[in-house]
Amino acid sequence: MFTDQPHRFTARLSQLAAVNVYIDEYCLLRALPRETALKLTFVVEELFTNSVLHGYGGDSDSSIWIGLAGGGSMVELRYEDAAPPYDPLQRLKDGHSAPVTSTVSGRPIGGLGVFLVAQLVQNARYVYADGRNRLTVLLSADAPA
Repeated sequence: MFTDQPHRFTARLSQLAAVNVYIDEYCLLRALPRETALKLTFVVEELFTNSVLHGYGGDSDSSIWIGLAGGGSMVELRYEDAAPPYDPLQRLKDGHSAPVTSTVSGRPIGGLGVFLVAQLVQNARYVYADGRNRLTVLLSADAPA
């Protein structure tokens, strides 16, 4: 059953199925449009995969916390891990993301997922506090026009 408290997941790629169940429960509870559920799933999968592979260096028994909240037309995602400090938004701020129209050979390795996540959310903020990376994003929960 879904609760408002952040849910703890083990930092293993095999946990993505459980993460998706958590997201689905939230979306069903809020009766969110399918498009919103798909966007939310993509954003969380991208963040989770990056935490496991890059933050923790592979599958581990470390933790990842995911919290979902919101009302009205917005969904708030709070995503946390205890990996070394890393601000995924800084890459975009520094202009290190090649345009999506770049050729594969012209694109630097990495960064496309963060670029795509940034295109799907309305607002994002990052802090490192209490030994955790904390990324909070707001997504529109409105049905497409």
